[in-house]
Amino acid sequence: MNHRRFATLCIGIVLPFILSGVASAASGKSEVKGAAILDHPCGKVAVKQMGLTHAGKMDEAEKRYRDVADSAPAAYAALAKMSLSQVYAAEGKAADGEKVLRDLMAHPTLTVSKEAAALALGRLLAKTNPTEARKLLEPLRNERASISQAAVTALGELPPQALNK
Repeated sequence: MNHRRFATLCIGIVLPFILSGVASAASGKSEVKGAAILDHPCGKVAVKQMGLTHAGKMDEAEKRYRDVADSAPAAYAALAKMSLSQVYAAEGKAADGEKVLRDLMAHPTLTVSKEAAALALGRLLAKTNPTEARKLLEPLRNERASISQAAVTALGELPPQALNK
């Protein structure tokens, strides 16, 4: 559970920066010493998203990601869908997360490749359907280094296969 929450937090921090694009500098300085991130509009959005997931306000985070996924250009919508799948996983809605990730696999973008979506889906299915997870992760071992390494790590976390196949 903590791993999923951490992944959701990480995506929640990065996604607002990407979605915000170039924004004008905020007026005034933040009151928190050393918190220069709060002086920029993108930083404020990122902190808001991080706060929602950290505070356990998954319903609100889900709504925000779904809004972006439904209305943003494909590249940004794909990132929101990845985040949305992580929120679903954290909420115990694995079937909804699986549906979103399978859609991403069928419609890859510059920001979320088919391999990245398959890797996320393999990790999501690891406990409930390890056979399907293995089918998704095995072909990724031969992909580019970052995907391959992540796939090998995820495969190592799966329960051992039965020898009677």
